[in-house]
Amino acid sequence: MYYLYFLSQMLFLIILFPVRWTINLIARFLWEPFDFDEKLFKQKEKEDLKEHYQKIRDRLIKNIETIKTKGDSAKFVGLWVASENTKEAEKLFKSYVKDGYFLRKPGYPEENSKSFSGDMWAGYFAGLVSLYYRRAIDNKYKQELIKAVDNALFNSPYLQFKTPNGKGKRGYLLRWFFMNAGHFLPLLSICEIAYKLTRNKKYKLLYLAVLPVAFIDILIYPTFFIRFKKLRYSQWYYVHSNFTYYYYLYKLTGNPIYRYGYEFIYKRFYFNPEFAALTGNKEIAVLFLKDYTHKNKEPVPVEQIRVKNLKDLIRGKKADYLEFKKILPSRVIQNDYLWEKPFNEIQYYETPLAGIDFIRVYNLL
Repeated sequence: MYYLYFLSQMLFLIILFPVRWTINLIARFLWEPFDFDEKLFKQKEKEDLKEHYQKIRDRLIKNIETIKTKGDSAKFVGLWVASENTKEAEKLFKSYVKDGYFLRKPGYPEENSKSFSGDMWAGYFAGLVSLYYRRAIDNKYKQELIKAVDNALFNSPYLQFKTPNGKGKRGYLLRWFFMNAGHFLPLLSICEIAYKLTRNKKYKLLYLAVLPVAFIDILIYPTFFIRFKKLRYSQWYYVHSNFTYYYYLYKLTGNPIYRYGYEFIYKRFYFNPEFAALTGNKEIAVLFLKDYTHKNKEPVPVEQIRVKNLKDLIRGKKADYLEFKKILPSRVIQNDYLWEKPFNEIQYYETPLAGIDFIRVYNLL
């Protein structure tokens, strides 16, 4: 049944090539660059960056148990593990895998009604690749991980992250209705890391079966983001996850198609300090970190514009919203992970995850 299911999904994906390619080719050119003004940023840090980093790190370690109660924390803990060797973060990271499942909230089974998502797996994958190269994946954890991988890939419902209670309705790894390159990256990454850890050819064969389909989609449009006139289709977290997949898939495989993917995204989102640091632009990264030390809710002298969200428009929801005309400084934004959220909207709320974003970029300098 598994092979029949896989072949049927691939057949529909191939049949829908013309539709998918047309939509993505049009979307690729519906683009206008962002306005980035360095003058909006504080040019001198309020506190030494190293001291600020140490304070954030100490607070995160102290509150490590609270972090795992947050719904999508696996992504950010994975990025923390990818950034530095911290035993507390690594222990928490490994707790997201248990009894054949990737857990959304480890230790809280009643809260795991939602399955792992592709977005969460992006950061977790980054952490896995880093542990793999550090040779820090012990046999016990590897067995748990492969058990969870096999459950996601080969048990019904096939090719989907599952939950212990069977209620998860997301985390699809292969579906006929996938409409852009980013949708294929979770499956490619999970197969490649499983192959590297086990050398079992079943993972490599699945990877190679999907890669040709994904390859063309990546060439056409590596991520899906529309910014044209007052029209928007802007899933910032999705762009961030796609960049993360491409970067670590390239690190794992050396395949230039993945380098093309993350470099394409960086060219359009060059102001993202994480993207900048990973591709060698330390100046932007330092600019954001210096400004970050001045955290406050002060207003910024930037005009706002009313735009339309195409995704909500298609769903028949209220589609109008306000965004700032320029990229905002990091001091006026605070959320779970700043670098995956909109850079032209103000989000400011308390969260136990706050600061992992700073640690991530600081360790890339």
